[in-house]
Amino acid sequence: MGLLFILLGIITLINPGIALSGVVVIYSLTAIITGITDIVFYVKLHSATGFGPGVSLASGIISVLAGLLLLLNPAFGGWIFSIVFAVWFISHSISRLANQRYIRYVAGRGMSVVSTVLNALGVLLGVVMLVRPRVTALSLGFLVAVGLMVHGASSIIEAFSRLGEQQPPEWEVR
Repeated sequence: MGLLFILLGIITLINPGIALSGVVVIYSLTAIITGITDIVFYVKLHSATGFGPGVSLASGIISVLAGLLLLLNPAFGGWIFSIVFAVWFISHSISRLANQRYIRYVAGRGMSVVSTVLNALGVLLGVVMLVRPRVTALSLGFLVAVGLMVHGASSIIEAFSRLGEQQPPEWEVR
């Protein structure tokens, strides 16, 4: 799996615009399809029972409009995605940092140090992306490429580490 992430990272590095454009198009089409499904659900239920959940109709209309907005204005979609990506980057890195004692136990001290450094940099990079979303949107393809390659390298390191060789500790129940 690590090699696949590295390969995807290299492909994205060669053509960084494809990453952001592809994500925006996929999300916009998903929003449109979800919205149409909600509207159809409302119409069918209304015709069968005489009433329908107004939330489904409202949600469907908003989803279709949001999907069309993203599809017709990909720059806006890129800006939104850059903020979501930054928040994800920060939360993922904090999660890994919070689990360092477990990583150290199962993967060893060396992997723990590498993981700590990479995830501390991940938090820092995520904050920079959040503060400067326009720069993030412009450089997101490169960031995705680097992120994929780092994740791939981390997966390969974990595969060859002691991960899985030791039994987890017996935790005390308090």
